[in-house]
Amino acid sequence: MIPDFTHGTSWRYDALLDGKVQVNQNIYPYLYYSIKVPQYTWLNDGIVVRGSDIERFFEKSLKDIGFRDREKQEFIEYWKNEFEAEKLYTIAFRYDQAIDSIIPLSFEKLVNQINRVLLEAQELP
Repeated sequence: MIPDFTHGTSWRYDALLDGKVQVNQNIYPYLYYSIKVPQYTWLNDGIVVRGSDIERFFEKSLKDIGFRDREKQEFIEYWKNEFEAEKLYTIAFRYDQAIDSIIPLSFEKLVNQINRVLLEAQELP
């Protein structure tokens, strides 16, 4: 579930001691969102995946990244129908600092740890 933004196109949230986040009085195990970044520059790397293989690809990749079972399940459930079975896609993941340069975060208090994962998915011609 993606909470409604609290300020324009962003969230104001509290990070709880157990790692969960509180947004608008609701508590979430993590924040997950999907956006289009204007003038985003695609990197020329990644893995070519057929749409029909996307669930299997995500299962392995997300496990390797360190997603918990629930995170994997919800990620796959959200994304699996965005890929057409017969088409090919270039898939890549970006992490933490690579994401900060295009989608920055700001904190009132420093957090001990944050894990950010960006999915790049581009249909091949």
